Amino acid sequence: MKGSYFPRAIAFHQEGEHFIVIGQEQGNGNVRVLMYTKEGDFLRSIHLEIDSPQSIAVTKEGRFVVVYRDWIYQNKVIVV
Repeated sequence: MKGSYFPRAIAFHQEGEHFIVIGQEQGNGNVRVLMYTKEGDFLRSIHLEIDSPQSIAVTKEGRFVVVYRDWIYQNKVIVV
């Protein structure tokens, strides 16, 4: 990914031994979930069509739970 990235939250998936970071790209505001191995090697990036990420968690099944604020500042939850 080119440019600056502003991380907002981090979560760990113990069973998969991965960690994930959610944040926004500078300039365009795109929200991305970045997945890394426990050694810090990049695995993949997922683009989300949401406004302002607040936090992230990982279920035992490996799904992401994201809390974000919409354009009128209401908190929303999605499971990816």
